[in-house]
Amino acid sequence: MQNRGLTTQEKSWVLYDWANSSFGIIVVTAVLPIWVVKVGQNTGFSGAQTTAFWSYANAFSTFLVAIAAPILGAIADYAGFKKKIIYLVYADWYYWNRWFSIGA
Repeated sequence: MQNRGLTTQEKSWVLYDWANSSFGIIVVTAVLPIWVVKVGQNTGFSGAQTTAFWSYANAFSTFLVAIAAPILGAIADYAGFKKKIIYLVYADWYYWNRWFSIGA
């Protein structure tokens, strides 16, 4: 492997990012569908029904991302707007977690 001018810290981050990405892909493609089918079967659905529901959810979420990504990308291109969006998302996440954890 030839040296491309990366520091040790940058190389470490690249390897970490590569390993972290592969872990997420393995969980989502290999572990999660098996777990979803088992949960579906425990609630009274057949394996085929649960797989169909899983496929519908994946198709719907992919559609939402395909619609939202260009819109959110265009909004985020305005100067100084990214920080506002990050604060808005964090505030939304924070207050939803506080609201849902009240009864826990």
